[in-house]
Amino acid sequence: MKFHQSLKFNSVPDWQDHYIDYDSLKKVIYNLQKKQLDLGIEFKEHHDMFTDLIVSKSHSSASNSSDLETGEKSDDVHIHTTDEFNPLSEFGKEILKEVEKLNQFYSVKSEEITAEFNDLVKDLQSLDQNIFNFIKHQKENKISRVNTNVITEEEDIDNIDSSDDDEDNYQSSILLNHKDMKLQKSINLKQRCKIIFIKLNELKSFIELNKIGFIKITKKFDKNLNYRIKENVDDYLTTSDTIFNCFTLEAINEKIGKVVNGFVFISFKLDHSKNVDSVIFELNSYLRDHIIWERNTVWKDLLSLQNKKQDFSLNSNLLNLRVKNYKIPFTSKHVKLPQSLVSWQIFKLILIIVVFVILLTVRTFADKVQARALAVLVAAAMLWASEALPLYTTAMLIPLLIVTCKILKDEDGNAMDAADASSTILASMWNSVITILVGGFTLAAGLSKYNIAKVISSWILAGVGVKPRYILLTIMLIALFLAMWISNVATPILCYSLIQQVLKTIPTDSPFAQALVLGIALASNMAGMSSPIASPQNVIGIQQMSPNPGWGNWFAVALPVSIIGTVLIWLFLILTFKINTTKIKPFQPIKDPWTTKQIFIMIVTVATILLWCVESNIESTFGSGGIIAIVPVILFFGTGLLKTEDLNNFPWSIVLLAMGGQALGKGISSSGLLSTIALSLQKKIFDYNVWVILIIFGIVTLVFATFVSHTVAALIIIPLVKEVGENLPENHANLLVMATSLLASAAMGLPTSGFPNVTAISMTDELGRRYLTVNTFINRGVPASIIAFIVVITIGYGIMNALNF
Repeated sequence: MKFHQSLKFNSVPDWQDHYIDYDSLKKVIYNLQKKQLDLGIEFKEHHDMFTDLIVSKSHSSASNSSDLETGEKSDDVHIHTTDEFNPLSEFGKEILKEVEKLNQFYSVKSEEITAEFNDLVKDLQSLDQNIFNFIKHQKENKISRVNTNVITEEEDIDNIDSSDDDEDNYQSSILLNHKDMKLQKSINLKQRCKIIFIKLNELKSFIELNKIGFIKITKKFDKNLNYRIKENVDDYLTTSDTIFNCFTLEAINEKIGKVVNGFVFISFKLDHSKNVDSVIFELNSYLRDHIIWERNTVWKDLLSLQNKKQDFSLNSNLLNLRVKNYKIPFTSKHVKLPQSLVSWQIFKLILIIVVFVILLTVRTFADKVQARALAVLVAAAMLWASEALPLYTTAMLIPLLIVTCKILKDEDGNAMDAADASSTILASMWNSVITILVGGFTLAAGLSKYNIAKVISSWILAGVGVKPRYILLTIMLIALFLAMWISNVATPILCYSLIQQVLKTIPTDSPFAQALVLGIALASNMAGMSSPIASPQNVIGIQQMSPNPGWGNWFAVALPVSIIGTVLIWLFLILTFKINTTKIKPFQPIKDPWTTKQIFIMIVTVATILLWCVESNIESTFGSGGIIAIVPVILFFGTGLLKTEDLNNFPWSIVLLAMGGQALGKGISSSGLLSTIALSLQKKIFDYNVWVILIIFGIVTLVFATFVSHTVAALIIIPLVKEVGENLPENHANLLVMATSLLASAAMGLPTSGFPNVTAISMTDELGRRYLTVNTFINRGVPASIIAFIVVITIGYGIMNALNF
């Protein structure tokens, strides 16, 4: 990994602007090198003293200034420069600006963290004056990291318990006795130790990372401009009056040591069965979790899971031309073929191409344009269903097929020429639907990166208690709530991080562990119905509804359906999993104070959602929900809360998939194929009640979405049901479109049925063992799908009918 990438990956997000500007310094070096070459200057001698780089900043010393300008030094080392050009001086000025910037920022942060540390030390010493020698004392008693025996000597326990007799500033009340108050104080101190431990390590990493950058950039300067200032950099870093001197790190390490001592002491005080090794491991695990989770948005984990899924389902080396002998079936002969040509993926592609060609050549409709449109529709559906190509690749193939197969019609009903068709189809691919998706991803990134969703969820879980059934219900409802604002593809990732502390304390194959992992997946699928941005199919559905029902009407239908469906699935899970015997430790809420950035993100998120809810009333100002979605994008990225890497980590594959769906819908409807199919169906279902029609299309949607992506199912079926609804004696297009969108999320019978299920089946413990099996998904997922289907066609239908959909 290159250093500039390592710098971005390892830096503290809130401090990113205060690290060494490595890229800018590299540009300075390249410009100096170019100027050096242009002037034709050769540096045959080398500079040996790094301290002269410091002198070059201001030329405050006349002698040093003279030496630098003339290229002479007291040790007879010569630097060939011109009066106008001195690379060392110019580079020195730039790098010292960076050093000054680092010193100023460190001074502010160090003062802030030291104040918190000093307060912690005072409170820890109030427990025991010898607290900071506790680990040393344990080592002397042979209770160290090497010896993992727990404390059994009575005198050791007495030493710990003796602190209970110390006075403190807390007073007993009628609600808490003296012992309870002391316990509360200890727990609070332990939490503060964790927070200060993380902050001190971040401060330490700030120094170390910038020190590496400092060394690397001077090395690059030497390499590119033929100097040797790198040779004395280490001496400068350890002795200079900057954050890099050895005393700075020693002071931080001393503070970290005291915090570790305090944390170990309190952990022993709360639980005598622990040992030093396990407690220090616990403290370090908090730091690792902070680094891995807190510094990333959910989209990074989402992309990782998508890559795993793609690598599992696709042949990753289609261009492998290595030849292998294959036996011809029913003969004794062999044939040599490239390995990449003998795979299920190639077989599926060949089959789809054959079907596509047959449909193009056989006259399936009287209208040739509609016949070609059917061929494109079937090919796209087969490619999506079989995943012979990545879903987003198929999505990008669709506009190519639409233009080359000439399936778009103009106002006169004639096939468009390629130029007009390409302009039309490309214009349809980026619209309000896509912009709302990007806006939703932006809100999700802000809420996850700055820990807002996790903090709120931790407080909810902390108030539940320790009964497994209530913990399961709560985490499922949390998944439902979070998915309303950060989408149901990202919600499972966030929820699984919340339950890690529970999963680590129970066996992988325990019923409660399976119920938790599966419950989050099923609840996230139900949550896909809850709001227009909860899942891509909802955004597609609401765009097809005319008039646009708005967020208010969507909530009126979707919230009761998703909540009731989630509760019924919870009842089903607690009846089929024996979870009551599992003992759970209580959750601890995250008590970090709210920051200005978190408050700002919350305000922007709530304001954006409110604007979406009243979209129909402010249409004259914003025009559409897509324009409203731009608001958080500008505010989050414009203020620096989200960075370029956050934008790059958005699940653009989902965006491309939706864009391809928009193109397919435009092409098929323009060709007239949907109208023809709808009229044909209308003759058969003309006498049916709309509820019966809903059941028929609902079953088709549920089955189709179980085997392919929920979004793909919605993309293919929604345009058709819209046409059918518009051609009924009474227009019920909105009812059928919304019900289809909801039922696309209800399909959850297989591990591949929707991204929440893919995430769940990917969940493993620390040893790589899966929590769920395919049979577990089928046994619980299929009944859960049926429950969701029944709720939609009963409660959902009743509400939609009452709202005159």
